[in-house]
Amino acid sequence: RILQTGTAAANGITYSGDARISEALAGVAIDEARLLNEVAFFADKADINEEIQRELAEQLRRLKDPRVSQTGMVSITRVDTTGDLRYSKIYVSVLDKNQEKDVLKGLKSASGFLRRELGHALQLRYTPELQFIADDSIAYGAHILEVLRDPEKVKPVNPDNDAVLPEEE
Repeated sequence: RILQTGTAAANGITYSGDARISEALAGVAIDEARLLNEVAFFADKADINEEIQRELAEQLRRLKDPRVSQTGMVSITRVDTTGDLRYSKIYVSVLDKNQEKDVLKGLKSASGFLRRELGHALQLRYTPELQFIADDSIAYGAHILEVLRDPEKVKPVNPDNDAVLPEEE
């Protein structure tokens, strides 16, 4: 086989030898660059989700829709944005569960206004379309805690250990 000089352009790696090895090195360098891009993208996406959550929480305080403003406590618990930043799922928790549907209708009604304000505040290439979803994770967590504290539902692994005390020295 004829010795050739190959270059892995992504990292400036040069290899003098078999062309197949040179191509493999170039592929590794490109894969490494792609991986670094993906890690940076996910860090940026997490930052974007956090900024959207912070800005929307601020906008909810200024919202004049009575279905949202006169409800009591409305919290944004989580934001999930698609990879292309076109859509965001906004998970909302409402203290009074009886008014949850009205709050979601009010937020859906105000989504255009909230999206516009979000676009002005964040200066992204695309301002994501907002989809509001009821989040029951707080209620579910309270239910799990209640179940764990109920002695009828959660029994000790070894009931005999309740009466065993460590020996005193």
